[in-house]
Amino acid sequence: MVVRDDEGFLYFVGRTDEMIKTSGYRVSPTEIEEAAYGTGLVRDAVALGVADPLLGQHIVLVATPAAIASIRPR
Repeated sequence: MVVRDDEGFLYFVGRTDEMIKTSGYRVSPTEIEEAAYGTGLVRDAVALGVADPLLGQHIVLVATPAAIASIRPR
């Protein structure tokens, strides 16, 4: 669940389901987020399950960088 403030900023406040079901597996979004935080490269992270006709859901990770200086082009 996301809420929008008066200035239009979005804030993640919770989930309706604690598991993402993809390819017959139950995946914890919290584990994905913790793995992203563990890299030290992200400040904020949210893992989501998005409807997918073949997989049931596919996983999307939305993240913001820990610091702009840490982003390097490939």
